[in-house]
Amino acid sequence: MLLAWLSVQPFFKDLNSSLVSVDLKKAGNLTSRGPNKKMLQYTPWNGDFWFRFKGHWIAFRRVEKNSGGSFLFRESEEVSLRCFGWSTDILKELMEECREKYLENLRGKTLIFEARDGRWEESKTRSSRDISTVLHDDKVKDDLLNDMKKFLDPRTQEWHREI
Repeated sequence: MLLAWLSVQPFFKDLNSSLVSVDLKKAGNLTSRGPNKKMLQYTPWNGDFWFRFKGHWIAFRRVEKNSGGSFLFRESEEVSLRCFGWSTDILKELMEECREKYLENLRGKTLIFEARDGRWEESKTRSSRDISTVLHDDKVKDDLLNDMKKFLDPRTQEWHREI
């Protein structure tokens, strides 16, 4: 969320170190190189830099931790933000803006998650489509939709939290 926000900021093009990756979650993107080419994503790489957000200086730091001595076997990463002053309100505003942009980009999309190494990770993003485009028995579709409505009902969510 934060890295995606940073990568589209005007100051990002001036950074001297960035990581490029292929967006494997999106299939068949159109690019300047033609259909079905994967989009390249650029994000800040290991290191520190400063940037201004709403008149405040923010320090960004990203450190990748790997195993086996190779960048191919990434274990985790640490991302941190720092600011001057006694209040962290500006960092909260920044993160809220990042969250809003992230959610805006997800509108009309369906996220698909897979279990990996004991946790759920987003694996794909697809454009949402109308249920009428799903070829299946109408009763099965109705039953599935009713189950989903029941599951998403606020009282059911509260029950799941308590249990």
